[in-house]
Amino acid sequence: MMKEKAQKILDFLGWTIDGSFPKLDNYVAVVAPHRSWKDFVIGLLVKWVSPLPPLKFAFKYEYTKIPGFHQLLLLVGGIATDRNHTLGGPAKGVVTEILMKAVSSGKPGMVALAPEGTRKLDAEWHRGFYQIALNAKVPVVMVGLDYLHKKILISEPIYLSGTKEFDLEKIRNWYQATIHGYVPNLNEEKF
Repeated sequence: MMKEKAQKILDFLGWTIDGSFPKLDNYVAVVAPHRSWKDFVIGLLVKWVSPLPPLKFAFKYEYTKIPGFHQLLLLVGGIATDRNHTLGGPAKGVVTEILMKAVSSGKPGMVALAPEGTRKLDAEWHRGFYQIALNAKVPVVMVGLDYLHKKILISEPIYLSGTKEFDLEKIRNWYQATIHGYVPNLNEEKF
């Protein structure tokens, strides 16, 4: 029932899904570009429409202060992260470890991350997704949000080689070829 309702909302909003998520028990989904709070709504609808393993994702600790919304985020797999270590929430490294366990515990699990970590243009990508996938030995699936054409684009899974320049080039190329005008800001020095 949830699947049908979510699909109707996607249809009403004019969004389509191009591609399909792999039938794998564990992987890291890299969602970009991250430009609007609407990304979360679209992502939640896609979660309900698609056959996915249990989902985990990180969200700003500040959202724990919003009654109701905080509970929704936890209910659908969110983990609060205190990026500046000033609000009393778990630090980034702790959250990365929790997310890595979600895909390496032997149970089905998927981690979805927006590596830009902010909605600002030209944000430098955070490396957590890369570390999680590499250390857990699970593939990365790129998910592109094409607002111009209202498409959610899904790549084939790629397994990371551990050679960051090679891996990041594959990821960069997929996004550049898939979403017109989008160039991921992958600073290899920080990976």
